[in-house]
Amino acid sequence: MQNKRGISAVVVVKNEEGRIQRCLESIKWVNEIIIVDNGSTDSTLEICSKFTDKIFFHDSPFTGIKVNYGIEKASFEWILNIDADEVVSNDLKDEICSLVRIDKGIYNAYSLPFRFLFMGRWLRHGGWYPSYTKRFYKNGKARYTVAGHHIQVKIDGKVGCLNNPILHDGTADIDTFLTKMNTYTTNSSRVNFNKKKIAWFNILLRPLLIFIKRYFLLRGFLDGFPGFAIATLSAIYIFVDNIKFKERGYIMSRQNKK
Repeated sequence: MQNKRGISAVVVVKNEEGRIQRCLESIKWVNEIIIVDNGSTDSTLEICSKFTDKIFFHDSPFTGIKVNYGIEKASFEWILNIDADEVVSNDLKDEICSLVRIDKGIYNAYSLPFRFLFMGRWLRHGGWYPSYTKRFYKNGKARYTVAGHHIQVKIDGKVGCLNNPILHDGTADIDTFLTKMNTYTTNSSRVNFNKKKIAWFNILLRPLLIFIKRYFLLRGFLDGFPGFAIATLSAIYIFVDNIKFKERGYIMSRQNKK
């Protein structure tokens, strides 16, 4: 059955009562909002029900699987995938609506630029802006694969680029960054443990190189202290991700010897 002309938005949520209202307000112009809940225990679903009755549950810990599930529930031609801590700017809304009206069938997906808020500052350097991600695509032309938290989307066809940003405040402070880092690195070590080996170079030197790249080469220093902090935390993220792989390896090795 052919999908109806229009846009379905897919939003994955879990305990997002502090942010989901702002997100959904920014996309209430789409034809359909699909909510995929991962077990919220706060008022998230009550807030979501004010915007849509298409609320579903999926218990997977992996974002890609949940987004795929949401796509399967969508009934319109285009899919906009947005996180609960993101907001569609008015300029992006206008650009998307115009694109759908005059679609010539050249592209099956579009990459969107992101603007990241960190410590009260919109980052403009360090590789954070513009940072492009494929989040707008035709229904049936995109599929997510699981690679820990950092999901990858495979597109059937050509990919274009939009000009106006999604506003992202998911790592707005250090506490939030560290909480997400712990969850994401744990998921990554579970999924990818048998797919790659971690050399000592990755543990000792790669975090340092990440800091140098973001802070110096990509001029993160121009964002002041937030630029320094996010470059440092990015290096720490790589370090923690790699030592969790090593930890899992040691645990598996000891279990095999018993």
